[in-house]
Amino acid sequence: MQPKVSVYFDFNSPYALLSAIRIYQIYNKDIGAIKQQETEYPLSTTDTTHPVLSKVKFELRPIDFGSLSARTTKGVQVTRNPIRGKYTWSDPARTLPKLGIEKKLEEPNPSWWPQGVSLVNKVAYILMCRDTFHNAAKEVISNYNQADFDPSWRDTITEAGGSLESAIASEYVFRVYEQFMLEHNKLRDDGVLSGIVEKILAKYPEASRRLGGTSTVLELAKKSKSAKSVAQGFTEEAIGRGVFGVPTFSTEQGEIFWGNDHLVDAAIIASENHVTKAKL
Repeated sequence: MQPKVSVYFDFNSPYALLSAIRIYQIYNKDIGAIKQQETEYPLSTTDTTHPVLSKVKFELRPIDFGSLSARTTKGVQVTRNPIRGKYTWSDPARTLPKLGIEKKLEEPNPSWWPQGVSLVNKVAYILMCRDTFHNAAKEVISNYNQADFDPSWRDTITEAGGSLESAIASEYVFRVYEQFMLEHNKLRDDGVLSGIVEKILAKYPEASRRLGGTSTVLELAKKSKSAKSVAQGFTEEAIGRGVFGVPTFSTEQGEIFWGNDHLVDAAIIASENHVTKAKL
């Protein structure tokens, strides 16, 4: 079994956007992912080719960072630095072209940033977690028959070398970011979310059939208490692991690495821990 790296992020974070693109490229590199810009000197913060990246499983964990921050910094005076705020957007913006993204990342304005992430997080967990889907389906779908929603498609290995579940989940996260931060669309718009899910599932008919199609995915995310509970639960988990910024990568042993620049570092430590544990 591969060692796992949990990736805690919030869709409102521009730095997490960079990690989302890299993980999308890792799991979709031979099945249609946007290709990185060819350059003589690649940036370390765009690396998707390090050998260790194929040895671990990145588990995407969208959280509500606003809720986390409010609870973990309660009573602490936070001073906003406008220079740092500007850099938070300009630094990822100069990295995007290296990742193959032509659309520019603009400084935000209140018309499109920040946005609520509750629904997009719940859709993510319906797509990426078989137990969440199963429990939500039992709750919402009348006469639910698990055999009709066989989850075995999730374990199919793609040409990129990872599971189909990882390919779909990582593309969903990237496409949400694309619509939000690059196209400035409203995530609460049903047309935006359904369009994202529909285009992804259209490439994978068996997965689409076993998920019940786009309409079922969205219905489960909106109506099930279990999906809401799981989404909130991972924010709680992030708090418990000491997450204080996003993106944060966490090994199964609870070691945390903050920032997109530590993606490979987290994978290396997770892999080393796995080898050490196997020798015990």
